[in-house]
Amino acid sequence: MKRFFFRFTTAIMAFVVGVGAAFALVRNTKTEPPVRPASTEEKTLEMVFVLDTTGSMGGLIEGAKQRIWGIINEVMQTPAHPSVRVGLVAYRDNGDQYVTQTLPLTNDLDKVYTTLMDYRADGGGDTPENVRRALADGVHRAGWSKNSANLAQIVFLVGDAPPHDDYKNEPDTLVTTALAVKAGMIVNTIQCGAADDTRQIWQTIARRGEGQYFAIAQDGGVQTVSTPYDARLSELGNKRGSTYLAYGGGPGA
Repeated sequence: MKRFFFRFTTAIMAFVVGVGAAFALVRNTKTEPPVRPASTEEKTLEMVFVLDTTGSMGGLIEGAKQRIWGIINEVMQTPAHPSVRVGLVAYRDNGDQYVTQTLPLTNDLDKVYTTLMDYRADGGGDTPENVRRALADGVHRAGWSKNSANLAQIVFLVGDAPPHDDYKNEPDTLVTTALAVKAGMIVNTIQCGAADDTRQIWQTIARRGEGQYFAIAQDGGVQTVSTPYDARLSELGNKRGSTYLAYGGGPGA
């Protein structure tokens, strides 16, 4: 895989896991990777966050939104200063006010911030949600750039309930994940809450998506879960910034 791709994936994952754990891994690495000349070509990172906004997320959505914005800030702090484009897909379930609402990938982070902070938890009802359509919209309808050597593309699926797998007219989540990987994307999952059925499918999606699985506890804290991809953290060699960038003027800045 592209070195650039790994560099930004590990930076993002280090933020989600916690900087202390990431630095511990770096300190325990005996050999540092060789320093390579900076590329003259602009590097671009595209991220799409697919976020559950149903009523069951009521006690978790604010923590999830702050986690998402923190990831965006972390990327903006990286020394390579990539061009960053972010997209959002809010989802609920069939019969709700909306099933999905998509903000296509954009470099207007003020717009991203405002849209993200405006999301409210409502709707749903039964536990499964229309994750099938949401993930498909994130992969196929977010306005991704054509894949190239200096482009990294990452999907984050964030929610607390499993897919409505009885919605046979909607694309299967694992099929969509496989198509994302084929297109050069990584699919990460962040579970809100602790439902076992959600954990199982979220871990499977992350594994099939060549990404990582994480959990946000009921109290908003982040729980790290060991996966085969933890070794990527050892590639993190650049010290991260500690100051959030200020975008937008809404609550939670």
